[in-house]
Amino acid sequence: QIQALKLQLQQASDFLRLKSHNCAELVQAQQQISAFQHSLNDQISQLDALQQELEESQQNARDQQNLIAQKENVITELQQKLSITGDTVSQLHSALSLKDEEMSVLRNEMLALSSHHEAQPAGEDGESHENVHSQLHR
Repeated sequence: QIQALKLQLQQASDFLRLKSHNCAELVQAQQQISAFQHSLNDQISQLDALQQELEESQQNARDQQNLIAQKENVITELQQKLSITGDTVSQLHSALSLKDEEMSVLRNEMLALSSHHEAQPAGEDGESHENVHSQLHR
């Protein structure tokens, strides 16, 4: 009977040791799982922060693209205005050149008339004056 009790005690002791060992392994496994979960949560937080940073960068890039497009539109408008202004300046330059030519022709005609007037006798003064006047108004 003592032998049976010793055997039962030994079996109970082995069972408790086995249970104790399994519990320690279970506790260790739970600690590892907990550490893994903390690490995973940290990585998720970092990933969320990177995702937010990426979205902000993408928005900044879109804003910059919109600003560039607006500036390109302004540049295009200014180029068109410059072209129109250049055309206008060219037209004014041509008109001024024509007026200069007309003035030169009139000046030459006046000189010719003036020379002719000096060469004519005094009686034709009124007629000569009218000719100069009509030539100037052409």
